Amino acid sequence: MMMGGDMSREEMANALGVGLKTVDSHRLTLLGGLGLANAVQLVHFGVRHKLIRISTK
Repeated sequence: MMMGGDMSREEMANALGVGLKTVDSHRLTLLGGLGLANAVQLVHFGVRHKLIRISTK
């Protein structure tokens, strides 16, 4: 599951049929559009807005 963070960049690229640079470009676009500085802030945003669910297995 992409949103859950269970996939590497390579796995995401393969699942979407795009290249690694495209995956990175989309991540940077999200960061910029949301006014975030890094991936940690992006994950925090996802959790806060219930786009990502944290499992406590």
